[in-house]
Amino acid sequence: MRLVIDITERRKHSTRLIQAARYASYSNCKFKSLRGAALWLDDLLIGAGANYHDDPKVCDNCPRKYIHDGSRQELCRAEHAEMMALEDAKRKEYRVFRGAIMYQMKVKDGLISISDDPACINCASVLAEHGITYVGFLSWGICEFTPAELSQYYQRRNRGIEWLNR
Repeated sequence: MRLVIDITERRKHSTRLIQAARYASYSNCKFKSLRGAALWLDDLLIGAGANYHDDPKVCDNCPRKYIHDGSRQELCRAEHAEMMALEDAKRKEYRVFRGAIMYQMKVKDGLISISDDPACINCASVLAEHGITYVGFLSWGICEFTPAELSQYYQRRNRGIEWLNR
């Protein structure tokens, strides 16, 4: 994980993160945070999405409804923002994602919110498999995770080990 400190790079990432936050407004999640994602390849936005379910009534029985610590994101029955952005890019005929960057933002009660982890276990695994770097706004700032670091994150979480030994 790399904390982004270069001012020019921070501006670019900040602009794209804010754009990802705007996509969160399309989410229909009722009980948890809204998530938005924007997938960039070089200087081109190739995909975007929000956590969403075709049948909003499914959220009424969400298994995460009573989990208040932000854990167990993989139980969410909605399509996650990262996967929606990846599917959007595939619909536009993009097939190679190595070098792409996924920007993901969390919005809660209308405000941009800090995420505790880079992505859910499943999304981190898929991004790593596609060679996609992840950029998010975490508690220590704007952070960048390489595909290898996402893979490591996925493996550690799958074994029940807290990320970065928190």
